[in-house]
Order: sequence, then structure tokens, then C-alpha cells
Amino acid sequence: MTLIAAMSTNGQNTFLGDLIIELSQQDKYQIERSDNDGGADLIVREPHTGKVVAVELKDAGTYGELPISTILPISRIVKQTDQLQKLLLITFSQVPVLLSKKLKELNVDALSRPTVDQVVEHIEQAFSA
Repeated sequence: MTLIAAMSTNGQNTFLGDLIIELSQQDKYQIERSDNDGGADLIVREPHTGKVVAVELKDAGTYGELPISTILPISRIVKQTDQLQKLLLITFSQVPVLLSKKLKELNVDALSRPTVDQVVEHIEQAFSA
């Protein structure tokens, strides 16, 4: 679940904004955007089931590949959210194999260069699991 492209904070905000609009149109989710550095960028709740999917955006900048240390803040997010069904890590950088394996152990799906529609599809799959 990966090419090299730097994504500015402005680009991340645009992507999150588009994702929020798409999810809001479905009118079945509660969506919370977090400004907290220690939390996920976006929390999506399905009120009828109580399930939660978190979305976190990470970028490697000019390095082109997420560092293995990315696992530290991601594991903190996973631990903070008790009812977390799934955490989706969205990146516009490459995800090294070792990091990908460690993320899977934490029930985190890393999506590299996804479209908004692909992220919505992953969120829907997580809720249906």
C-alpha cells in the first residue's frame, strides 16, 4: 500500500480539506480535524457503530522517503485512541519496507500518493471490517 514528491503544509491542508468535503457529502460520519501536534490530523467517527478511523499525513520533504523514526509519533497516536479501528498514514513520499512492516504491526495502512477517493475507500473498508 508507494514515488517521490514533496508535499508542503499548504498541500497537506488542501488534501485534508478535499477529504473532509468528500466525507461530509456522505452524511454518515462525524469528522474532527486536529491541530494538536501529538494527535492524528483527522478523526472520522461512525456514530452508529462507535468505530473510529484516524488519518495522519506525513511527508519526508526533500529526502523522498519517510524515516523509520516516523513509527514513534504514529505509535503514540495509536495508543491515544482507544476505539481506533484503523489508522491511515497518508504520504506523498516513499515508505521503506521496514517501516511498512512496523506500521502493519500497529494496524496502520500506509498509502503513498493516494487520491482523495482512494482514502475514502480505505476509510469505508475499515468501517465495514
